[in-house]
Amino acid sequence: MTSRYAYHRSLIRQAIAVVCLGFAVTSTAFAADGKAEISKQQYEARQTKRFLQADADGNGMVSQQEFDTHRAAAQANKRAKRFARMDANKDGSIDAKELNAVLDRRFDRLDRDKNGALSSDERPGRKKNG
Repeated sequence: MTSRYAYHRSLIRQAIAVVCLGFAVTSTAFAADGKAEISKQQYEARQTKRFLQADADGNGMVSQQEFDTHRAAAQANKRAKRFARMDANKDGSIDAKELNAVLDRRFDRLDRDKNGALSSDERPGRKKNG
């Protein structure tokens, strides 16, 4: 049982490392009151506001160049913040100990039934059954 657990944990560590390094990003939007539900109107208003942040020249439209520039900057900012959170000792590098700490926290959060393995429903990016 222990070697099976270690094998599963090793596979999950590798998958989570890919996610942590920015190859797949997921996020959840919350309403202002902290609830996980927002109306279509709230959603559209929020997304329009975020989209128009890319309007560098203020003409009310977003060109391809503005869009690409804004997206690249936003992604670089997210990666920098993610890296800073992972770099616990703030030495500008992520060592194996820091990576393992991140992966352990993420695995423990995802493993809702605390059985030491992630079912398909617990793995990030998987569609829920039903």
